[in-house]
Order: sequence, then C-alpha cells, then structure tokens
Amino acid sequence: NLDHINKRTNFDGEIVVNSNTNNTILQMNENEINFYSETFDLILMSRFLHRPLYDVMKKITRLNGIIAINQFYEGCVHPNDPNLILKENELIEVFSKENGFEILWNSICTIEDGRPIQEFIVQKIK
Repeated sequence: NLDHINKRTNFDGEIVVNSNTNNTILQMNENEINFYSETFDLILMSRFLHRPLYDVMKKITRLNGIIAINQFYEGCVHPNDPNLILKENELIEVFSKENGFEILWNSICTIEDGRPIQEFIVQKIK
C-alpha cells in the first residue's frame, strides 16, 4: 500500500517522493509523468512555471475539473528569467474554450512586495 507516499515537483523539475521513512528524488520530465487521463479533479500550480506541463495538466484533469494557476506575470522584476514569467494572454490562449476549457477567474494583481501575479482558474468542459 502506497497511501503514505506523497509526491511533489520541486523547482528543478524533479519529482520528490516523500514517505514516512525517507525522501527519494527521481529525475523525471513531463514525458515521464504517467498519470492516467482524467485522473484529477483539481490541479494547482502556484509560483512554479514549467510550460511543458500545460499539456499534461490538460490531459490529467477530469471533465468538470479545475486548474488553478497563480504565477508571476509580465512586468515582474524578480524573478527576471522570462521562462518563469507568464506572458500577456498566455494562459487565455493555452486554456481556451477551443481547447476544452472555460475561464472562471482571470485577474492580474500585485502581491505585498509590488510584483504582478496572474490568478487564473479554468474548468475543463470537454
């Protein structure tokens, strides 16, 4: 029984497997994440942007499931790596109605230190 194992992805794109007895780091990329299609009701990506995971997220979200993304947005000075910052309309295009999603919430706001963040929530409709 593997109920005691908790998986998460760190900022290097590694899958970290935590169990009650030890931590194991597995080197994996988005092509090696083998969840069944339509496995999850909710996927949350917060301040971690790895664009190749967009297609994985779309695939593993169940019909009527939710994807919520909270990420640094254009104009952010830190981080300054463009790979970690959302572009204008990026999520709207990736998770469009044509791609099977309905936008439930889309807001650009600033956090306490003044950096812009996009809050984005979609529901899988087909």
